[in-house]
Amino acid sequence: MAESLAEVLQCRPWNRALFTTYSLSLTFFESVILRLLRQSGCREIWVVADAQGYQSSLMERRSHGVGQEYHLVPIALPHGVFHPKCCYLEGPDGDLLAVGSGNLTFGGFGRNLEVMDVLSPESSPDCFREFGAFLNALRRRFRGGHDGEWKAWHPARPRAQPHQPTIDLRAGLGASDFGGFL
Repeated sequence: MAESLAEVLQCRPWNRALFTTYSLSLTFFESVILRLLRQSGCREIWVVADAQGYQSSLMERRSHGVGQEYHLVPIALPHGVFHPKCCYLEGPDGDLLAVGSGNLTFGGFGRNLEVMDVLSPESSPDCFREFGAFLNALRRRFRGGHDGEWKAWHPARPRAQPHQPTIDLRAGLGASDFGGFL
């Protein structure tokens, strides 16, 4: 099993990726994560981050791909912060879900001591269903009026055929479901 997110991103080709994080470094994301995803063939990339982490990340001068090479969605909570650290990867050879403690920052990726578990739908179907339910609950809670094209990640059974996503990225959710926080 992979010992780091970098190993997971390099282990096979990916079509789509979704990350959740509290704090975010766009410089880190673009120079490390985005580069690895592009090398694997991934073209649809989403980052959902806490609104404070989102705003802090926009101050970085070296980031240039947001909104062009990937989508960034801020989540603001009235009491508390958006704190999950997950990575959902969809690919022709199967999907993976990485759940850990590290943010999408240089520290969270290697400088800090973090934990991560990588799950497959075959070995952990309940986790995939629960992650899909989490994303659906997030969609329902944050319906709004921001323009965009964020796709739904609906839970599904572990796929029998390699081309079927475990969580459907193509069903009816738009970035408008996350609006009002920019």
